[in-house]
Amino acid sequence: MTDSPTYAYLGRWNYSLQKPVPDESWITEDQARADYASCTVCLDIVSGDTYTVHEGTRPSPPWVITTFGGVLSGFRVHHLTTQGSVRLDIQYKHFEGRLFLSSVTEYTYPNDDRYYRRYECTNIVDGIMKPDGTGFLTIDDKSRPTVERLSIDQIDVSGNWLDYPAFGDWHVLLDPDFGARPTSPGPDSEKKPRRRRAWSPFRRR
Repeated sequence: MTDSPTYAYLGRWNYSLQKPVPDESWITEDQARADYASCTVCLDIVSGDTYTVHEGTRPSPPWVITTFGGVLSGFRVHHLTTQGSVRLDIQYKHFEGRLFLSSVTEYTYPNDDRYYRRYECTNIVDGIMKPDGTGFLTIDDKSRPTVERLSIDQIDVSGNWLDYPAFGDWHVLLDPDFGARPTSPGPDSEKKPRRRRAWSPFRRR
């Protein structure tokens, strides 16, 4: 039997220091639940089963989820390298009472030996999607003198929609079908039921 995932909650995560930003602290699950229900407070969520909150004994968490309240209601998910650099930035925006995967940005760095800020990356691929099926794809290879920008239409975005998760069901935001670069299907993949996948700019590359 697999244990349920655990999570740790805080006001704001410091990516370079790999801990809460100054003047922020860890908060209890009960407080986080109340803040999420209020729809007015921003929260950061990290994986509690792979990340220990004790000072000096933690690796970088594999991801950080940010919840936005108010008029900016939605989610932002940062998937991180082992050193804490942002490798994938996925944004879900509020549209008509549901969430819509509106952007996916992938960052490539010289190596995974240390922490890199995003401006230190060697390549950026940024995909913007809209509910009407239009979008933009930007490829910024730092070794080239120009940035490639493409307008895209007739995108099938029916798989980009999902309902707001109940508190604690954060795994739905980490589903690789909703933004991450797809992997090659395994030998038994055809035997498993599939749901419609979110459109991803990486599938066009």
